[in-house]
Amino acid sequence: MDLSSLRVVDGHCHPFLRDPWGVPAAAFVDLFSEGRPGTMAAHIPHTGYFQRALEELGRRLGTTAGAEAVLERRLALGAPWAREAMARSRLAALLVDTGYPPEAMSLDGMRRLVPCAIHEVVRVETCAERLLGQLRSWDEFHAAFRAELREAAGRSVAFKSIIAYRSGLAVRRWTDGEAAEAYGVARGRVQRGESSRLTDKPLLDTLFETTLDVCIETGRPLQVHAGFGDPDIDLLQANPLLLRPILEDPRRAGLKLVVLHMAYPYVREAAFMTAVWPQVHLDLSLALVFLGPAAAGPLVEILGLAPVTKLLYGSDVGALPDLFVLAADWGRTALGDALDWLVGRRALSSERAVEAARLILSDNAERLYGLRPAWSRPRFSGRSLPRGPGLLLVVPEGRQDRGRDHPHRHDDERRDPDGSTRHDLAIDEDRDTDERDPDLGEPKIPYPHRSLPTRGRRLTTRRSSGPRARRAIIRSRGPPGYAGRPGW
Repeated sequence: MDLSSLRVVDGHCHPFLRDPWGVPAAAFVDLFSEGRPGTMAAHIPHTGYFQRALEELGRRLGTTAGAEAVLERRLALGAPWAREAMARSRLAALLVDTGYPPEAMSLDGMRRLVPCAIHEVVRVETCAERLLGQLRSWDEFHAAFRAELREAAGRSVAFKSIIAYRSGLAVRRWTDGEAAEAYGVARGRVQRGESSRLTDKPLLDTLFETTLDVCIETGRPLQVHAGFGDPDIDLLQANPLLLRPILEDPRRAGLKLVVLHMAYPYVREAAFMTAVWPQVHLDLSLALVFLGPAAAGPLVEILGLAPVTKLLYGSDVGALPDLFVLAADWGRTALGDALDWLVGRRALSSERAVEAARLILSDNAERLYGLRPAWSRPRFSGRSLPRGPGLLLVVPEGRQDRGRDHPHRHDDERRDPDGSTRHDLAIDEDRDTDERDPDLGEPKIPYPHRSLPTRGRRLTTRRSSGPRARRAIIRSRGPPGYAGRPGW
């Protein structure tokens, strides 16, 4: 099943390197392993992930499939090639965990480089470690941590926890005295000049509980590492089923929990969790890129049990723009193979398979993280969707011509019989920008990715008779009534 025309929202990834072009060969090779740097150098070239990546990069760059040749060609072509490759791969948005690596390109730097939206995901342990040692008492630290998360919720789309790496997912409640004692131990290490890395279970569990409270309060989802990772992980303590007491707690009924990495190898456990707890969603990152074509097997099992409205594409890649492109293309291929297998056995129709792919690749993430309203597409047997009503926008006079030279629009102006001016606007591609109208605090028009979620939308604008406003009708092929929903 060819899914190459579908947009992709990468729901879990990491920043680029500060210099993603001048990459040493040894550092490049290490990107394809979860092992400690340098320890797996003799074996990485013999892994499927590395071999697939070199073959594909060599082909796309027009060079041989060797690390040195690929790196040399990447350096020669630079940022324009990467930007064009990401646009061709229809990457619509990246949700970036800014907690790792510590030395990486800023989000603003990434926004200048890529043709898609960039959203921040705040890692809570990094936030706590930054505060550690700054405040004397446990009560001051705990209050500052909560305040920091509330502030971060305003600039980010989600939080993330790596507690599975530190003390495991069997989170329990501790007394305030036990948490304070653990804080004193951690603060003492920092004062002695040792690492600020949090490993104390009473402290980590308490901060995790506080994070849950803030997530419910602010409506932000919480991404939680589960399953395999680097050698620091105790895989037995990374089983997402250990989170069951939290999910059964009535106080956590409003939580939105995203289990990361397909929870591999706990794939069946994670699929079961999405099927029985409304709070749980499953991200497909990391395992998807490492397994490659072999990911179709676990995906079939996941699709057989989990609601497709609970599944989210992600890559967990970082460092190089090229890897985001490969991950998106491989992810679509593996998902297409899994859906083909199910269609061939009449588990679902071709139409429903395409709809499931669209949900997994973009719409579920847009809805869960509030990136933009992702309207629910009805199931249709025909090729075209019915035309729905438009959306009326009122824009102050003097702002309506902003963006008239947008490179991806065709603007045709003509007069109506009543003397008003009409502009017919077609936007060819999904594009996003964080540029906002300073008067309205809202995205400027045109704002293709959020206002016009799929290509080929039609924007008709008419200047009103009033001196301070004009009317803009956005006509879309969405289902009748969607324009009146919140956010549209």
